[in-house]
Amino acid sequence: MIDSNVIVSAVYNPKSKPARVIHHVCENYKLVLCDYIVAECYGVISKKFPHHTPAFDRLLESLGYELVATPRGGVSMSDPKDAPILNAAIIADVDIVVSGDKHFLSLGIEQPKVLTPAQYLADEGLLFMANALTGQEAKIEKRVCQVCGSFAVDGMTLDEEQKDRLRRLGRGEITLDEAKLEIIEKYHA
Repeated sequence: MIDSNVIVSAVYNPKSKPARVIHHVCENYKLVLCDYIVAECYGVISKKFPHHTPAFDRLLESLGYELVATPRGGVSMSDPKDAPILNAAIIADVDIVVSGDKHFLSLGIEQPKVLTPAQYLADEGLLFMANALTGQEAKIEKRVCQVCGSFAVDGMTLDEEQKDRLRRLGRGEITLDEAKLEIIEKYHA
């Protein structure tokens, strides 16, 4: 499940880490959203970024996701606006909630696991690629592209072995030299 703050950030900046999270989740897992998240996204976007409402509509239309009803009652939280999302995640038995909300991140629960977008990308071995794309780490010497949730570099789709190398590289399990990825080109900031 992806929290509304991550979705709003992705709509506002389609090249952001939250956008990469959404595309990666949809490409590799089953995305679950509750009706509360969708309604909250519409509310925030229409109030703060009304010109982005069509982009949100297009995003929802393009995503493959399961929409679940938000249950009444359940676990309470310090921020009552977050409780419906957590309760929907628990009822839907999701494995991970991706959120930038400090109330979720401070829960310390095991199921569902709560991760920030950066933590999710790091767990998936994609943080290296996201940082390379957003230019947040000037020391990165190589550039790897992830396009629309699928692994691709300059239009070349990667095979499973290359994807595995990128994940291991992103997790710091192997060095760039060890990866021997012919698909990585010199990074130009």
